[in-house]
Amino acid sequence: MKKESLLDVLLESEMRLDSLLALKEGPRDLEMLLRDMNADEETLLFHMNTLQEYYLVSDNGERYGLTTIGEVIADEMMPLLEHLDELEKTLGPGEGFKSPSNPGYSLRT
Repeated sequence: MKKESLLDVLLESEMRLDSLLALKEGPRDLEMLLRDMNADEETLLFHMNTLQEYYLVSDNGERYGLTTIGEVIADEMMPLLEHLDELEKTLGPGEGFKSPSNPGYSLRT
């Protein structure tokens, strides 16, 4: 089975993206992430496992943190998201970001 592109993995889930950006501020335990993400444990763990599969997040048994590549991606995501927001303002909601694997996808769904 072919893995999705890293960009697709991040942009197809606002929770994944928000989790990655939250961890940019520093490692967090599961309880902190659950509170910050306002999510149930099963959903959050699914997304954290996906981020781990793509080597963006590590788990030392107590806390989740960004890997080196996760730090680089998180640092670069903010300018990208700002550009995407501007593009959406120009083109209209849902017109700016289409994922190659899901042409009907919009980041703001």
